[in-house]
Amino acid sequence: MYKFKIIKSKKGEFRAQFCFNKEVIFWTENYATRKSAANAIDKITKNASKAATEDIDESIKAPAKKAVKKVTKPAAKKTAPKKEVKVEVKK
Repeated sequence: MYKFKIIKSKKGEFRAQFCFNKEVIFWTENYATRKSAANAIDKITKNASKAATEDIDESIKAPAKKAVKKVTKPAAKKTAPKKEVKVEVKK
């Protein structure tokens, strides 16, 4: 069964979800009020029947841009200063 849900997030924001059975098909952005999320649902239901379908073939791609290789100097290693250790030998 298809249905819209209005979900309140932990931050107190609202978003609308369109679900089929228990699976979320799509969701809206977050809104400050429940009424704004309900308005989004109204706009979707009113305009969805007029929406065109755009078929995009992603297998046809523009030539890839050449990657620019960034050359950086290796960071100098910081070494701790050597501590002098004095050893006294008693005879």
